[in-house]
Amino acid sequence: MGKGVLILRRQEGGWRDADQSIHDQADRHRIHHHLVRPVQARAGVLDHHDTPAVGFLHLLFEIVAGRIDFYFVPLLPAKGLIEEGQLAALAVSSSRRATALPDVPTTVEGGFPESEFNFWVGVLVPSKTATPIVERLHNEIKAALENPAVKERLARLGADPMPLTSREFDALIQKEIISNIDLVKAANIKVD
Repeated sequence: MGKGVLILRRQEGGWRDADQSIHDQADRHRIHHHLVRPVQARAGVLDHHDTPAVGFLHLLFEIVAGRIDFYFVPLLPAKGLIEEGQLAALAVSSSRRATALPDVPTTVEGGFPESEFNFWVGVLVPSKTATPIVERLHNEIKAALENPAVKERLARLGADPMPLTSREFDALIQKEIISNIDLVKAANIKVD
């Protein structure tokens, strides 16, 4: 499971947040960003004004330079700057603390109930895939995730494996679909 990290820098004149989605061509980032905002708003995490930006690295350097005050960013692109002391991680948006940042609380621990937003990566196959193939894929992926070298590499990247059965993964997807539908409606997000 990946972690979103809240990075913050205080400047005079209020809080400035980056809106990466304005210029980012990668739909996955645009969707993630637009769904994190309603979660933040519902939880009352921070009130902010958008500053257009062009991607994670650009945003991180804008924060270091003091032109942006905060941003929820995936852990991997921010990890090095956090370790070097150039940025401070204030919270992770996931349901559990990040293994890579064990001293950084979750947003829920920070007093914002309903602010949890987990970022995950999974493997999907067509629904008509034969059960033995699905089971073999699951077993091979689970074995890879249990490999010490893979575990170590994922930990260095800030990712915490979350192996689920096919049934558990389907339940997670269904739960997130319902949750995200509610968020989209509450935030009045429209398809362009």
